[in-house]
This record gives sequence, C-alpha cells and structure tokens, in this order.
Amino acid sequence: MDGSLIGEDFTLAITASWVISALCLGALAAWVTARYRKVSGKDHD
Repeated sequence: MDGSLIGEDFTLAITASWVISALCLGALAAWVTARYRKVSGKDHD
C-alpha cells in the first residue's frame, strides 16, 4: 500500500463530503425559500 494513494483517497472523501453537504444545504435553502414564499403569498392574499 502506498501512503500517497491513501492520502489521495482521504482528500477525495473530504471533497466529496463537502460537495454533498453543500448540495444538501443548497436544496434545504431552496426548499425553505419556496415554502416561505408560498406561505407569505397566502398570507398577503
């Protein structure tokens, strides 16, 4: 086993988890924004 290979896998895993976290946060923010707009729209009507 090569140490550099393990390091690359570790970096890739961290990068992947950061990307997944960013996607989840983005989706959550979009959902909350859409829900808030829908609720506020109903309140104003």
